[in-house]
Amino acid sequence: MLRVERRQKKRRNPRARLIALILACVLLISVGVTLALLRQEAPPEETAEAHTHGASAVIASRSPDEVAVIGVTLRDGESWVAVREGDELIVQGDDSFPIDRAMMNGILLAVSQIETGNVLTEHAEDWQDRLEEFGLDTPRAIVEVGYTDGTSLTLRIGSRMDDGDEKFFYLAVDGDSRLMTLDVGTEEELDVSRPLLRAVNQPVLHKARLDSIALQTPAGTSRWELDGSITDADAADRWLLVEPIRYPADGEAISNLRTNLQNFVLGAWEAEATAEALARCGLDSPRLTVTAHMAAGSLASTGADNTVTDYGEETFVLTVGGERTELTDYVLWEGNIYVASRFSLSGFLTLDPLSTLNRYPVLTSLSNLRSLTVENADGAVTYDVSYEEVVNPDNSLAADESGQPVYTASVTRNGEAMRWEAFENAYQSLLLVTVSGNLPEGWQPSGSAHTRMTFRTRTGVEHTIALYGWDAMHDAVEVDGETVFYLVRDGMRFDP
Repeated sequence: MLRVERRQKKRRNPRARLIALILACVLLISVGVTLALLRQEAPPEETAEAHTHGASAVIASRSPDEVAVIGVTLRDGESWVAVREGDELIVQGDDSFPIDRAMMNGILLAVSQIETGNVLTEHAEDWQDRLEEFGLDTPRAIVEVGYTDGTSLTLRIGSRMDDGDEKFFYLAVDGDSRLMTLDVGTEEELDVSRPLLRAVNQPVLHKARLDSIALQTPAGTSRWELDGSITDADAADRWLLVEPIRYPADGEAISNLRTNLQNFVLGAWEAEATAEALARCGLDSPRLTVTAHMAAGSLASTGADNTVTDYGEETFVLTVGGERTELTDYVLWEGNIYVASRFSLSGFLTLDPLSTLNRYPVLTSLSNLRSLTVENADGAVTYDVSYEEVVNPDNSLAADESGQPVYTASVTRNGEAMRWEAFENAYQSLLLVTVSGNLPEGWQPSGSAHTRMTFRTRTGVEHTIALYGWDAMHDAVEVDGETVFYLVRDGMRFDP
């Protein structure tokens, strides 16, 4: 049987306990002194990190009025210098000009208040032998600023970095050992080529005043005209394609064309229209010439004051030359060459005039119809429409929710009254008829039309539709004397 010995209790020694406590206190004091010394010898790591990676630096803090001169040299070698004259910055050269006012304000603010995003390092030896890595061997832009007190500053802007949510450019300043970052907004204000500095007076086109549009290319001319006045209530639906053929145009298609003209914006100024510049930009043999005529008229502003402005008759001419880039073209307007967006020109460059034709043969709305005569093998029938204003019991004219007068309509058939609802339903069906396809180019009808419809409007316009047999299943449709489309036989039967 194994024997388990009991551990005997030791008797406590008060003197030994006191000595142990004294030694522990001495040890704690020693450790505290050592830590304090270490703190004095080296700063905490996070403090050093904040000092070199995250701290911003103010490079310049001036008033915009203190900027006397600015020079910019871009990576491709292009450069410009602008000198203050009064409250303007004048770009120097043979063709000196003031910088666009809005652009000038942005540039002045950018070079008078310069604060870096981060200081990446304080020490030149950390980066000056690695300029390629930061795009500073050949900077995107070198910006030299002279101030009115005689001091100057040179900024060198390097490559762009997209580090997650953080986007910046590397920045070096002459005479400063630090490598820093510059925000994207400031870089965009300064990294500007000379032509973009020039103010561009944009053409002013009013959709409501347009009454003629022509597109001329080496292949031929397409031209649309308003058949009436710009003040007519139905002017939007009174446009005609008059070249290469004469045919009613679709109101929505012409509305889009007019909107594209009204919204057209010139890009940067390129050069004066000298013979040399025209040839260089492909404008001596243009791809397209846009000519738009605006009638004299009065337009109200959209502001709260509702000011009415009178405009005289004007003609806008824009010439499109060669391609500048994949997305831009050279254009000529009023003696100067500009760059224009391909997107803004595509609506004119690619427009097929036949795509703007109205594919609904009936051009007269029911509310504008005064009479309709239908002639066929059975004879001629004329429907006369009249409208009478509704009068309230107090002798005032009745109006609908939008404030428009309310009318009661009636119709007669060869002078005899007929039910309005029957005529209205038949006419609404007629308005929905569309053509089926295009006739062969140059096709002309032979013989007489088997059906002819003559529409007379309340505004004094007359339209005619004539149907001719084309093949066993289709009729050729002649609208106002022009035959372009065909439709299914009996597709335009009108018999209320």
